[in-house]
Amino acid sequence: MIKRVIKPLLMLMLFSCEQFDDPTMSALKKPEILSIVLDPPEAAPGEFVRASFLLADGKGPIQADSVLWLPVDISGEEAGRQDPDQHEMDELEKMFEKYGIDPSFLLQPAVEFMTGPAEQYEFDKDGFSTQPVSLFVAVGDLPEDVTADVGKFMSKVEEYIESGDVKSSFRTLIISNRHEKNTNPVVLSITAHGDGFRETDISFVTSADDDIAGKRQEAADDPVIVKPETEIFFRLEIENQKEQEDALLYQWITTSPGGTDADSKESGFGGFRKRDQPFQTPGSFEPGDGETDQTGIKNVNPRTDPNLYPVWVIIRNSGVPNQLGQSWAEFYVRVTP
Repeated sequence: MIKRVIKPLLMLMLFSCEQFDDPTMSALKKPEILSIVLDPPEAAPGEFVRASFLLADGKGPIQADSVLWLPVDISGEEAGRQDPDQHEMDELEKMFEKYGIDPSFLLQPAVEFMTGPAEQYEFDKDGFSTQPVSLFVAVGDLPEDVTADVGKFMSKVEEYIESGDVKSSFRTLIISNRHEKNTNPVVLSITAHGDGFRETDISFVTSADDDIAGKRQEAADDPVIVKPETEIFFRLEIENQKEQEDALLYQWITTSPGGTDADSKESGFGGFRKRDQPFQTPGSFEPGDGETDQTGIKNVNPRTDPNLYPVWVIIRNSGVPNQLGQSWAEFYVRVTP
């Protein structure tokens, strides 16, 4: 049965908003949930919402073997109990029934759920309400009987989070009755430019693509080719950029060490948050054990090539109070002598 579910979820609500502004996240070393995308990020009561996520580590994106979504609001009576560890399965089952959620469906990499009717929400004076959408992702080797069963997964979720075998995060879905609602930022193009470097269009994949795996492979097979230890710039073009210019925030993340030292903790972005983003390319490294130079090869595996680096940019629209639109784009950089 599912027990002790409220405590870890409340911990998520306290810390998730700060993750985006963590300056150390410009250099990725270990498995992290880089983004949770809700589409749409602002929904009407009774509207379908799709939730998906981006997971990666120091070698590149990860296809998670086991996930658990909880697209329910536990911020009311249940969360206010004196001893949340005593919250039992029957209470959570009531919430699943209220929102029309099949527990087994919550183990999918991406889920689509319907928001509740208007009477289930408490709207503020501007007509907004919120609904947390929580995510748990297994990054360690969990037993098969646990990864296939919601109850077993959640019964030990605190233990898995503490051990690092499960990563957790959440996003806030905005519920409103506005006619024109907030949407996620749309990336139109990404280019690279710099001194002695001709402006180049970059192949990329985004959170809005239907075939993310296919587009990701295309991007990895068509990287930006750069020289070692040089500075170039990446430039984003966003739909309705001029109207949103003051509202958009950017977080650039890469696995690149950003210098000649492969063990460096600094990334090639230095924590800057710009649409026209400077990037310091690393040196060129000889392949080690289990690595290969895949220059010019199709169906490349970025996780085994020491000179092929994924780059992610998380774009967040937070210019309007209580509204959080978010999307991401991914492309690849190859360093060649």
